[in-house]
Amino acid sequence: MILNALIMAVCAASLFFIVSWYYGKQPAVLASIALATNPYFIFAVAWDYPDGPAIAYAFVALACFLRPRQGRFPNSLLAGACLALSGYSNLAGIPALLSMMAVPLWRYRQSLGRLAKEVLWILCGGVAATALLIPFSRTMLGCYLFFKPQLDQIQYVRSHPGYLAHMWGSGNAWIPFAFRLAPALVALFLGALVLLARRKRSGAIAPAYLFLAANSILFALFEFVFHNVGLRVAYGSSYMLTPVFGFAGLLIGECWLPERRREGSPLGEERGRSGRAPALFCAAAALFGLALPYCSTLRTLSPAEPARVWTIIALLAVAAGALIFVPRTWRPVSGALSSLVILAGLFLGPACDSSIGYPFDKQNAAGFDSLMKISEAMDTGLAPERRFRFWYDQEPATNVYASEASLWVEGYVDCTSQIPAVPAQSLSDIFHRNTTFVHLTLDPAKIARRREILAARGVVTGNERRWIVPSGFGNIYVVMEDVVDLSAVH
Repeated sequence: MILNALIMAVCAASLFFIVSWYYGKQPAVLASIALATNPYFIFAVAWDYPDGPAIAYAFVALACFLRPRQGRFPNSLLAGACLALSGYSNLAGIPALLSMMAVPLWRYRQSLGRLAKEVLWILCGGVAATALLIPFSRTMLGCYLFFKPQLDQIQYVRSHPGYLAHMWGSGNAWIPFAFRLAPALVALFLGALVLLARRKRSGAIAPAYLFLAANSILFALFEFVFHNVGLRVAYGSSYMLTPVFGFAGLLIGECWLPERRREGSPLGEERGRSGRAPALFCAAAALFGLALPYCSTLRTLSPAEPARVWTIIALLAVAAGALIFVPRTWRPVSGALSSLVILAGLFLGPACDSSIGYPFDKQNAAGFDSLMKISEAMDTGLAPERRFRFWYDQEPATNVYASEASLWVEGYVDCTSQIPAVPAQSLSDIFHRNTTFVHLTLDPAKIARRREILAARGVVTGNERRWIVPSGFGNIYVVMEDVVDLSAVH
């Protein structure tokens, strides 16, 4: 819980600083509320999975890139270190990290020498973060290349084209119910209107929008061209939260930006007079944002009425777009109204998405406890130098098994069907001589059947150890056994 709260605090604080540098503290508070109360963000940071830390590191990197002035250390040096840490948390977030480079490319586009210098700082930061992690990896994991398991998993996915489709399905039937992606669409639409509006805006809008647009394009390519389930899976597309809410926070700031600003002011001083807006209007918008999480009953609309949900989201986006063109002389009333509509538009989609309801289901506390106890068994029974392969079938507790495999960056392989069927030379894709099988099942009788499957291929296992983990589905049997002889494999 402490780690989850820390992740949320880092993300919200980073967004607060970004918005306050350009618009003042009041819009920054609203932007942080919009992020911290969004169901998709809560989903991403409320469970023990790498997307939470990766998003936090990405927010810090974005803040470093958008910081108007240099600090004690070069901003790009810190940003490069955070980008590396974000990527190492989970390489599935690579599209978000690559697209973030649009920010320095835009900011320093007029000076090739300055751009080259910033890129060098970014590389130095990434190398420094990597060098610091290597000795910890050697001590804790027994190897220097701490990111190798992720690379191995990527290679496995590439060599088995049907792997992800088998796990997550194929086709586009998921799209009408992917309401969690609505904030990205709303931000893209409103951002285009802001850029088309012929009036002054902060210097952060254009690079942040490029970041969002490039990120959206890359995720679409990964999903629909490379079939990499970047958008289909909720915790895969969660890495879009940084560009989406980074830009959405700046949009809220634009709503409070008055018509007149000091001409020729440095980037860091382009805050206008948003801080002079009456506290009453800002407080009303803030209270509205804080009250939104209590509207969780909206999720019951999604299974039966996707068209209705998308229609409401579209109307909110159009209303927010219309308010963008309200004369700034009407601030702060129009700023408060715009903020209310944007907050609602960002919240509604994720609130209606049943695939991200995990943190809001109180029964999942028991499931999380089971996950942690299985992880403790793994820590106790698995030697650092050995590889491992989870072996589980479709059972009532399969979601628990899949979550555990994800925590250990171990993709699913249907060992029960694949080991008997694949050629002998392909068995090495599933296990090696130093592999430990980790059986997860509610039925301990399945272990004997799995040994028979291995024996039929000439695989000998031994050194069995087992644990029993209580769960809401009954006792989960965690059984480990090492591969000890492959001389008779056929």
